[in-house]
Amino acid sequence: MAEENNEIVGVEKAELDKFNSYVVELIRVFASEKIIGKDAFLKSKVESFSSRAYEKFMTDGANYLEGKSHVANYLKDYIKSGNLSDDEFYTNAFILFTYYRHNSNLKEMSEVLDLANKRLESKKNEYPLIIHMNFLYKAINPDDASDFLSLINQCQKVISDPKSHLSSQFGVVHNYCEMVAKYYELHLDERDSLKGKETIEGALNRINEILQIEKKYPKYYVTLGRLLALSGKYDEGRSKVYVAMNMIDPNVKKEESDLEKSEMVVETALEDVGFKSAHDSIVKAKNAQEKLIDFKKKQADYEAQLNNIKTIQIYDLNNQHYKEFKNFKYDNLKSVSVIAAIISFIIGGVNMFFNISEPVYAVFTIIAFLGIIFVMLSICLLGISFIMDKENKKNYLRFGVILLIGIAIISIAVALMLNIDPSRRY
Repeated sequence: MAEENNEIVGVEKAELDKFNSYVVELIRVFASEKIIGKDAFLKSKVESFSSRAYEKFMTDGANYLEGKSHVANYLKDYIKSGNLSDDEFYTNAFILFTYYRHNSNLKEMSEVLDLANKRLESKKNEYPLIIHMNFLYKAINPDDASDFLSLINQCQKVISDPKSHLSSQFGVVHNYCEMVAKYYELHLDERDSLKGKETIEGALNRINEILQIEKKYPKYYVTLGRLLALSGKYDEGRSKVYVAMNMIDPNVKKEESDLEKSEMVVETALEDVGFKSAHDSIVKAKNAQEKLIDFKKKQADYEAQLNNIKTIQIYDLNNQHYKEFKNFKYDNLKSVSVIAAIISFIIGGVNMFFNISEPVYAVFTIIAFLGIIFVMLSICLLGISFIMDKENKKNYLRFGVILLIGIAIISIAVALMLNIDPSRRY
């Protein structure tokens, strides 16, 4: 039994050593002049370490850890040890964070993130993806709506800052677009506000910019579909999700993008230093069973998004019917109020005309009564607007004018009557 345990430990150590070798070599290659300056995509060490290419190679490392929790546990102790350089710590922490994120392990994500924030708090400009890690974690379970909106605004500032190394980092930009989609899916009633429309439109523009360059990542299409559905383009949104579903089929040929060409530079460099086999072992680490599970999981996620789009469409349809019914009811109440005012004026006017002996006073009294009708009608219409949630500037202006007309009519009629017979003042 002891020999069996030692053999298992030996296998685990070999896997950990292999993983560590990959990380060390990856850092060396990305930090070398062989990569920096060879392609416009990578201009400095900071840009190299914050690039989408580097992020994807670290994600390959996280994929390698799938099904190897013992290696992940060793790696967590490894980054806690304090024996790593900042570059090694940064890379290992991001890989481990991504591994836990793929497995929805919030507790471990939080622990790794805390370690990264403490170790690199003063060096986030050198290792910008630490900021991305914080956004990713907070977006999973925001405290409340205002906290979520604040997070979206913070991320928007980062990707809008031309001086930020993350402004054009596809992973960061996509996370922002995904947060926008998630927030407004949870708060559908806020989409029609000016802020909501601008935010969704801005996210649509950013995700489309990404897809002009990197066209092979299915999740980008899913996020695009979600944002289109939030904009009322349900069929177009569904079509983008179907594109993503077709892309996860291993038989579908993927287009080569400009970003892939940049990654080929990295792969060539790895091959040049004799480390291509290690990279291949990570990329191909998942066996056929794991690929099938991953395929089914993604398929289920994308089908859930299709159902989500259907839910949004039903909500909007019901909301539209409700608004139409409300408008119909509002228009009817306004019509009833106007008709009641007209009838009241006719009945009241006729009654006054026949009960007031002096025709001049009868006319002025009827005119004053008309003013009263205008005042009462305006107050009634304002009340209906308030009750039916139809408050807007046009209503206030329209009904305010009616009110002023009524007051003016009353004032003029009373003034004329008093002018004709001053004794009536008393």
